[in-house]
Amino acid sequence: MTTPHYADNYQQALTYHRRLPDRIRTYLHSRGLPDAVICRFRLGWNGVRITIPITNRHRQVVLFRLAKDPADTSDSPNIMSSENDVLELYGWERLVFKKERIVICQGEFERLVLEARGIPAISSTGDGSVFRLEWADGLRDTERVYVCFRNDKQSQDNAAGVAALVPHSRIVLLPNEVGLGGGIEDYLVRLGKTTDEFRGLLDMAVGPEEAPTTPDGHD
Repeated sequence: MTTPHYADNYQQALTYHRRLPDRIRTYLHSRGLPDAVICRFRLGWNGVRITIPITNRHRQVVLFRLAKDPADTSDSPNIMSSENDVLELYGWERLVFKKERIVICQGEFERLVLEARGIPAISSTGDGSVFRLEWADGLRDTERVYVCFRNDKQSQDNAAGVAALVPHSRIVLLPNEVGLGGGIEDYLVRLGKTTDEFRGLLDMAVGPEEAPTTPDGHD
């Protein structure tokens, strides 16, 4: 049964979604997220930050990820959690309703960019530095699991750690043109690469033992 707290979170998510200003909607479009995805994932606005509701395996809203207003020029974090002591998987529905292929990515926006292009994806609210064993166990029956993290050493080390938890997974290597620290959003949105081109990267994914410890060209 949904607890009153979680029920309040769900209603809050709907309220935030209804409050989404046109300028924030336009900003989300610029990040590769069409209206259908904005609506499907109930992206919203709390008056200060963009809200991304995060649900648990029971589809209860347990926290919000809060993305920075593009007009905010302060040095505040680009994204933070409404509940700092809660770590959750973003995309439980992809584990509950099995898919043949899932991409584990690094961050909520990267997941949304993939989902917008019909590619099932999940991410940790811990920015990829933590991936729980129970989440990995939920991927055992998924035929093809890919790990695609950003193009820097720390991210690639984290990707190797995630891949070690999912023995049949493969690591996707983004090209150097995404830049140091570049990720899926850079590849598909900033560089304008197609979904088919990204699927080509999936086809070239390597086993954890084959992945370089440092992205090519970045020592």
